[in-house]
Amino acid sequence: MVLNENTKRVLKYVSNPNLITETTFRKLITICFQGIIDNKPANLNEFDNSKLDIMKELYAALLIAIAEFARHKYTKQMIETYLMVECNFPSIKAADFSGPFEINKLKLLIKLGSIGTHLSRVVDVEWSIDYILKSYALDESDGPLFRVKLITEQFDQETNEKQMGNVTFCCDTQELQDLLYKLKDSLRHCQKILNTSNTI
Repeated sequence: MVLNENTKRVLKYVSNPNLITETTFRKLITICFQGIIDNKPANLNEFDNSKLDIMKELYAALLIAIAEFARHKYTKQMIETYLMVECNFPSIKAADFSGPFEINKLKLLIKLGSIGTHLSRVVDVEWSIDYILKSYALDESDGPLFRVKLITEQFDQETNEKQMGNVTFCCDTQELQDLLYKLKDSLRHCQKILNTSNTI
């Protein structure tokens, strides 16, 4: 299952020709692709005011569908089959969706792949252990020192390339355990959020 039940429920509005005409649907699809690829803000006020709430819901559901189909690398045929079977799309409207998707597929993948890439992400870790036996300030050591280097990757929009960097720090055993605990806690919270969003 690619789309959650709520998204599929909203997409089923498309099957009602009295609610969403072919012309309206094509216009909405154009707005969706312009929003993602060109960062063009959606102007839904050009649609009938009596249907504005439905159009907003449908716009959001179509954006989710576009992103999910791109993420799962669906082909034109796979999209049409999915929309007709799972969302009750008429074949014409399924083709109206899959056609622009296929034309813009590469741009979509590039655009969606660049989301969040302005932030550095950790791609590798190097570490070593130093053990101080004695120093002029201490008669005894407090234990090993850990030298950690986080190797990071960041997308540079000017050169359109990934840039590598690193963050280095030194910590003792207690500080390393604290860091590990905080990372595990963050991971647990992220998994909880993902599980919650998948059940909606």
